[in-house]
Amino acid sequence: MVDLFGEAIHDVPYYGLMEGEVNDCPVIVSRTGFSGEAGFEIYLYNVSTNAEQFWYPLLKAGEPYNLKVIAPGHIRRLEAGILSYGQDMNQETSPYQVGLGWQVDLTKSHFIGKEALTRIKNEGVTEKLVGVKFGGKKIDWYPADFYMVYAENGSEPVGYVTSAFYSPNQGCNIGYAMLPNLFSMIGTKLEVHLPEPYANGRVPAEVAQTPFKVSENPGTGYTQTGRKLET
Repeated sequence: MVDLFGEAIHDVPYYGLMEGEVNDCPVIVSRTGFSGEAGFEIYLYNVSTNAEQFWYPLLKAGEPYNLKVIAPGHIRRLEAGILSYGQDMNQETSPYQVGLGWQVDLTKSHFIGKEALTRIKNEGVTEKLVGVKFGGKKIDWYPADFYMVYAENGSEPVGYVTSAFYSPNQGCNIGYAMLPNLFSMIGTKLEVHLPEPYANGRVPAEVAQTPFKVSENPGTGYTQTGRKLET
């Protein structure tokens, strides 16, 4: 990034922006990312005409650093407590179930859903998303389905894992699970049913504090979401 934009890149704060150019293509650089790591995103103007003029010089600049093209850092975002819409939450879940109540401003005079969200906040939720650590062989691909969660030695499922992957930082499989309040406290012993090739059966699990890995520069949402996933 210094090679592309100069030393000024170090002065961009978390969630800050700066203007720049790559091979005469104007861009906006954002100090953000789907990981919680010290990364950046580059937004390209006039992408339909500038894409190749921007893309290939970018890859060339990264060659000395072994830059590779990959998908979003799924492991990193799990470790950082960053949720995926459509996977960990959707239109059927409320912000208060997934640690995002801080984003709801009930002081506004009116907005769609205010009455329902006010009621949910006052009454509390009956189930919530929590962090979990669990056994089995290393999960090395995106789950094709929800993994069922059981109470320790329980006979019926009590919830389900929404996202999961092996975390090198934690040394075990980690993920998020939607669970009743009764099973949401940190340290609660559980079992997760994993398909082949990871276990083909139930493995030990435990509710864990999130975020699993603390970022050096956490933003407000990152910090508060993680804290509210604790219990």
